[in-house]
Amino acid sequence: MLLCRKFNTLTLCLGIILATTSPQAQATEESPQPITLQDPPAQQSTETPNGKTSHTFQILLQKTETLPIDLPTVIALVEDQNLFLQREKEGARISLARYRLSQAALLPNIEGDYNQNRFQGAVQIFGDQTITILRSTVQPQIGASWTLYPGGRNIFEMLAARRRTKASEIQVTETYQEQMSRAVEEFYRFLEAQVERDLLLISIQEVEKQVEMNRAKVEVGTGTKLDLMRSETLLARRERELIEAEKNMRTAEQALLNRLNLDVSLGLLTPEGEATQRRLIPPSTQAQELVKQALENHPALKKVSEELAALGIDLKAIRSDFLPSVTVNTFLNGTGPRFADLQLSRYGGLVVNMNFLDNLGLNVPLRMREKKAEIAQKVVERQMMIRDIETRVVDAFLNSESYASEIQASVKERTVAEEAYRLAMGRYESGVGINLDVIDSEVALNAARVSVARAVLNFNRAQVQLLEATGHISPETLLNGVIEP
Repeated sequence: MLLCRKFNTLTLCLGIILATTSPQAQATEESPQPITLQDPPAQQSTETPNGKTSHTFQILLQKTETLPIDLPTVIALVEDQNLFLQREKEGARISLARYRLSQAALLPNIEGDYNQNRFQGAVQIFGDQTITILRSTVQPQIGASWTLYPGGRNIFEMLAARRRTKASEIQVTETYQEQMSRAVEEFYRFLEAQVERDLLLISIQEVEKQVEMNRAKVEVGTGTKLDLMRSETLLARRERELIEAEKNMRTAEQALLNRLNLDVSLGLLTPEGEATQRRLIPPSTQAQELVKQALENHPALKKVSEELAALGIDLKAIRSDFLPSVTVNTFLNGTGPRFADLQLSRYGGLVVNMNFLDNLGLNVPLRMREKKAEIAQKVVERQMMIRDIETRVVDAFLNSESYASEIQASVKERTVAEEAYRLAMGRYESGVGINLDVIDSEVALNAARVSVARAVLNFNRAQVQLLEATGHISPETLLNGVIEP
């Protein structure tokens, strides 16, 4: 594991010694020479101290900065950095602005007008004599109009907008939970890829020990070249698997960087001891109880309920068009040569409009029919969502229980594989065993180690999915689990 840390944190560039061209060649580690991301892996030939040629493949993993990453950091970065969450927050602000606009529609309109005229001209009086006339007139006016819908259309539109604002706020919560869940799952995938890479490094060290033992036996005449070649073949396979494991780790790292809206040049480092089993749902909780909690708490269901209520209010607003709309108009007008000499006049009146005969009376009924169809569609959507949530809860519950049992079986398998490898190596070192037993036991041991790590992290992911399906996702539950009542 120390080799892994030095390999990852100090240089952040991968230099892997691949298979040698001769059974007698020894694998050596050299300082990596970074290349660009666009270049293919570069192959270099070097001379080893025994005169044999080895091939070094170098894969660029240049990182300008590193960031220690753990579960609390991931959760905090989702809230601060995630772009999906930021988009939904802006959408909630838009819905709130529309709600305020619908409230403003209840207020009257006030208008002002001001005219000023000036007349100047000559008037003929008594033949050739003329008199010049100069006259100024000012006409200020202020008025107000307030359109009233006896059916309450403005009120209904305001109530519908309020429901949609609540739905937008719930959408923010749903997106927050979803993005936290996805980020934690991607963190576990990155951790799983890193653990598999580390286990391969341990396996490579074990196989290198076999190669050295077989080479020493060949040199003293107690071993066979076939056993040496088998060990070297296994070593080459492990090194090839290491390249794939490193690629998988960097791919998982990039997915997590994208989810957290972090720069691609940033390298993520996970602390030791993170690949441990984390139970977030009490083991005594039954699936039926979890399904009930999901139907009560899941934000997606709350959101669709608000949207359904808004559609029902929209239908009431359309029905109000059967009633006439009444507009109250009033204004105050003044006329005079100066403001001090204005003659005031007042006006007030009602304007009644009837629009239920629009399009020969089909406009309102057809709009009502369309809205009823939207309501029916939303009801079906809600039923589909209920079934989907129930399925997700049951699937996540079954996966959790299955992976919990798999962890126990994998741990037993690893214990047996470790003992088998110890016995095989001991027998081979003492000359009473065969090399094939050592190779087979090492392959089985590596597979058992990987199985344990995968089972643990699959269990952790299933627990996160179960939290999300039941609507219990929060920073507290992701870190400490749901407290059993």
